[in-house]
Amino acid sequence: MLNDVFSQWVAFVTKPRAEKKIYERLRNKGYTVYVPLQRQLRKSGNTKVWRDMVLIPSYVFAKIQKKDLFHIHAEEGVAYVVKCGEEPSIIHEEEINTLKLLADSKEKLWIHNMESLKKGCRVRVLAGLFEGQEGYLISDCKEGNFAVKIDSIRYMISLNIDKELLEIIE
Repeated sequence: MLNDVFSQWVAFVTKPRAEKKIYERLRNKGYTVYVPLQRQLRKSGNTKVWRDMVLIPSYVFAKIQKKDLFHIHAEEGVAYVVKCGEEPSIIHEEEINTLKLLADSKEKLWIHNMESLKKGCRVRVLAGLFEGQEGYLISDCKEGNFAVKIDSIRYMISLNIDKELLEIIE
């Protein structure tokens, strides 16, 4: 439960690509705010450029008191506060410190939303040879995780496609 007296970390989901703007606005209002960024080498035209990339898209973390919740939620670009039931989910200081450690590392990181890509969900391939093809996530492991069903002959063909190249179909 978010305390009225002590500040605690809370996660806010922003509109797409609004994390840095929300971060700046909240920081300028005096809040303690964190957006995990990792410096990555990205291709820009014919050259490669170092950029600070958002590690967890659409997430901003703020250390706030319960009385500040409405003010931050009302900020333009903030979609909603992450909740557990009716209460805001409290992000523990250790988790923020872990995010900071990961963001500061030079390691290549792969970020996965644990709730989104689950076995059985319908997905579409975003890039590569099978771009645009639709199928099912049939395994949470690496091998044979994507399947195309051919219902008329009752067969399913599976192959391995990087989960980062799959999007969920609603």
